[in-house]
Amino acid sequence: MKLGAMNNPERDILKEIKTFGEFGFDFVEITVEGPRAYPEILLNIEKEIKEILDSYNMFVIVHVPWFFEIAHPYDNVRKAYFEEMLKIIEIAQIFNSEIIGVHLNKIKGRFENKLKKNISALKELEKACEDNGILLCIENLDIHSFDVDDYHEIFNEINAGFILDIGHANVGSKKGEEIFRFIREFKDRLKHVHAHDNFGREDLHLPIGAGNIDWEKVIKELRKFYDNTVTLEIHSRDIEYLKISREKFLELLR
Repeated sequence: MKLGAMNNPERDILKEIKTFGEFGFDFVEITVEGPRAYPEILLNIEKEIKEILDSYNMFVIVHVPWFFEIAHPYDNVRKAYFEEMLKIIEIAQIFNSEIIGVHLNKIKGRFENKLKKNISALKELEKACEDNGILLCIENLDIHSFDVDDYHEIFNEINAGFILDIGHANVGSKKGEEIFRFIREFKDRLKHVHAHDNFGREDLHLPIGAGNIDWEKVIKELRKFYDNTVTLEIHSRDIEYLKISREKFLELLR
């Protein structure tokens, strides 16, 4: 498997990519969001980003901001998000990202047919990605937001890929059972993986091994079907925990 890391949009992305390269990561997953990774900022430093990537032989995967309300019930707001999505698609093209990762929209408030609204928005995004030679990939949230059956309904309607977020799947899951259900039931759609830890109650993005996820068991199951990219999505002020997580993950792969 190829291991990558995601930028923190509050930090200098050039310094982060260099650090990821020094840590030995194969790629960077760029979440295209402010305050320091807006599309306009990335376009202005395109040359510098590519030079650092080339110096470490790294590639790019692109991710939509987690808070984008792609299925917002107000049309004008939804259209504004779609326009921002087009900018992110341009970024994906520039940095040769084969996929774009996106979250479903929880849609706050008392609105009906929330899943159908997401499917409608995803169809529009999927076409825009396809027109530019990019595969749209849907990342799972915790099962309290959308469960496995919801994703089956989505994938019955669109041809998108699937991003397994192991940490998200563990939230609300009894003994991590939902992680294995996601792996088994969407193995044919699986295009990318996010790895981080928690204790099954909150989405904490802890270092690998710091929560209650049985990583040895998860990786053993995953390797039956998958040997591609994994982003270690560790949220810590001390970036050394990212390095430690990479080392632990590699040990589990041996």
